[in-house]
Amino acid sequence: MSFKQIILILLIVAVVALVVGLIIMVTNYMKANERYRAEAEERLQAIQRRKKREMEEILSVIKGTGFSGEEVEKRLDYIENSFEKNGGEALEELNVKNREKFGQRRTFKWNGKFYRTDVIKFDESDTPYMVISCTDDENYAKIGLMDDIDVFGFELSDAELDRHVRCALGMERY
Repeated sequence: MSFKQIILILLIVAVVALVVGLIIMVTNYMKANERYRAEAEERLQAIQRRKKREMEEILSVIKGTGFSGEEVEKRLDYIENSFEKNGGEALEELNVKNREKFGQRRTFKWNGKFYRTDVIKFDESDTPYMVISCTDDENYAKIGLMDDIDVFGFELSDAELDRHVRCALGMERY
């Protein structure tokens, strides 16, 4: 066998090895892509199941308010708008994971503190209330852990809600 024939055989072996390696790599990619799609579908279904549970929970919470779910959302949106109107900065990227997981609302920052509104139901009562929560620790805000600082009913007027927000922010006294 001549030197050229040996080189040609080695080149053919190398090309075959590269092709086999490429086929294995593409096959592994396709398997990983299938797993990724299956995991994504599973996550989507889990999110849909969680959203359904959250909606059922919200509906059970708002039964005692005399308001529809849409009206409760409008009241909570009004409080969030009041945060912004009074200088609070909406932190859309903060606590996204727990907001999605637990249905928490947006966090606002004002004067070095973090605020959020939500609905709360006390064990001893079937009546739900709106709540303003706060923390001065950014690490707690990042995971949605806040202390409830003001609780009030759904029947308040817009002016009364604005006043509660200003009091919670420390702009006015209770």
